[in-house]
Amino acid sequence: MGEAIESILNQTYGNFEFIIINDGSRDKTQGIIDSYNDKRIKRIKNEENIGLVRSLNIGLRLVKGEFVARMDADDISYPERFEKQVRFLSDNEEVGVLGSAMENVDSKGNHLFFKHFPISHPTIFWQLFFENSVFHPTIMMRNSVIQKIGGYNEKFKHIEDTELWGRLIHETKFANLNDALLKRRVHIGSISSTQSKVQYRLRIELRRRLLKSVLGDNIPEGVPEWFADIRSTLKGNKLKNVRRVLVALYTYFICLKDLTKNDAGFIENDFVEKLGIIDRNSRYIVFRWLFERIKQIFPGGLTYSIKMKFINTFLKGRNKL
Repeated sequence: MGEAIESILNQTYGNFEFIIINDGSRDKTQGIIDSYNDKRIKRIKNEENIGLVRSLNIGLRLVKGEFVARMDADDISYPERFEKQVRFLSDNEEVGVLGSAMENVDSKGNHLFFKHFPISHPTIFWQLFFENSVFHPTIMMRNSVIQKIGGYNEKFKHIEDTELWGRLIHETKFANLNDALLKRRVHIGSISSTQSKVQYRLRIELRRRLLKSVLGDNIPEGVPEWFADIRSTLKGNKLKNVRRVLVALYTYFICLKDLTKNDAGFIENDFVEKLGIIDRNSRYIVFRWLFERIKQIFPGGLTYSIKMKFINTFLKGRNKL
C-alpha cells in the first residue's frame, strides 16, 4: 500500500486532494496511511467493512475538484499519470471519462505484459458490448458527469465499473490514452478471480441492458449470455439469433455520424472476427475473403449501403430488430 500512496504523492502534477479510504481494515493499513504527513491527504476510516462500491460513493461525495481519479491499493500510478490526463481532459471538453493503457506486474512488481485498449469513443463503445474497454483504476472522470448520474450502483458488486460505463456511455464521450499510466498488480486472490461466477451473472444483465439501449426491447433470449461470454457454444436458433443481433449492432455503429475511417476499420475487423467465432462455416470464410478483396479493390472504402448488400447476401435470415 505504501508504494501506491507514494506513487500518487510523487505525481508531476501536484494540485490535487488525495482521499484515502480505509474500509474497516484491522491490519497495519491505518498505520501506513498515518505515516504520511502531506496536507493533500484526507483520511477516511470506515468503522466496519462496507465494501468497495459503497466506499467509492463515500469518496465521490467528498470530491471537490473538477476531475476525479481512482486507484486500488495494490496498484502503482506512473509519475506523469495525472499530468497527462488533466492535459487531455482540458484540451478535449467533450470527453468525460478518460482511461489509459496499463502495465501488468506480478506480486513482486516484475513486468508481465502491457495491456492496451481502444482509444476513441466509438471503438470503446463497440468493445463494451463484449468486454470491458476502460480499465477502472486508470480512469480520470469529470466530477460533474459522474455526479449527474448518481455515482456507482451498489447493487452491482464486483462489476460496478462496467455498470457505470453502461450508463455514462450515453451521457458523455469516452477516450483512452495509448500510454501505459498505471502498474496493475496481478495475483490469484483478486476480485476477478474469486468472484467470476457472480460477475458472469451480472455481465449478462448488463449486456442485455446495453443491447436494448441501442437496438430496442426485442432482444432474443440467450443473446445476452453470448455477449457476456463470446466463447460459449451456439447451435440452432440461438446461433441464428446471435448472428442477427450482431449484424444489427454492426449496422448501428457503421451509421454513427462521428465514425472516422480508422474507427470503421476497427469495428469492421472486430465484427468479422466475432462472426468467425460464432459461425465457422463456408459462409464466414467467403465473407472474410470478400472483406479482404473489397479493401484491396477499393482502398478508400465502400458506402454503408454497398457493405450491407454483401452482408445481407452472405448472412441470410437477418430480421429487423
